[in-house]
Amino acid sequence: MTEKQDPNFQTPMLDRAFDIIELLSKNSNGLGISEIMRILDIPKNSVFRITGALYQRGYLIRDEKTKFFSLSRKLVDVGFSALGKQDLLEESLDVMREIQSITKETTLLGIVAGKEGIIMNQIPSSHQIKLTVDVGMCFSLYCSAPGKAYLAFLPENESNELINKLEIKKHTSRTITSKVKLLEELKNIRKQGYSTDLAEEFEGVHCIGAPILNQDGYPIAVVWITGPSYRFPEQNFNSIGELVKEKVEMISKKFGFKQL
Repeated sequence: MTEKQDPNFQTPMLDRAFDIIELLSKNSNGLGISEIMRILDIPKNSVFRITGALYQRGYLIRDEKTKFFSLSRKLVDVGFSALGKQDLLEESLDVMREIQSITKETTLLGIVAGKEGIIMNQIPSSHQIKLTVDVGMCFSLYCSAPGKAYLAFLPENESNELINKLEIKKHTSRTITSKVKLLEELKNIRKQGYSTDLAEEFEGVHCIGAPILNQDGYPIAVVWITGPSYRFPEQNFNSIGELVKEKVEMISKKFGFKQL
């Protein structure tokens, strides 16, 4: 049996590189070489060489003040391609621009990987005071508009299985922490075609989202808008929700979705 075929064949430096990448993915504020060395029990020289190589290749960024390393957008782009959705950014952009032009609020595109969502693109609000986030940032599935839109349109067995794996925490007084109530809301979201976030994840922040569906009606991504509650009140949710749903359906059609 050759080394390529031997399941016991290992490449320690490559394994350590993946360990570092996975560790940084769980620490959005970044980590220094000493912290990485301590947490992973890897020799300092190895951490220095690996982070240096990943930094030079553009997979890590480094804060010049703290010297902390964190993951770069390049890893997001690679992951996006690996998921087979490399054309999603291009196919969604015009519609996202249209939604932002009408609502004037920040419009975002995200996908779900594992038990959390990942922001892939955004068009900032045209207001002087705006809500923006970093591309690559994660969002919760149970208390955010994009997360709930995704869960609502999954096949029921997949949705239930994923919900059972989530660690549900209370972020604000409006966060749904009961799985029974969450399932009830998901049914309503599926019926109306869009989801809402009434300051459930962050105080003073409202969101409305709708899923991008493929030819099988399966959610492959979500588009949503976000804005401050004083400018984006609950009484406007229905009209804005219908708008977002209608526009996002235009993206779904590009991926073969046909409304029944």
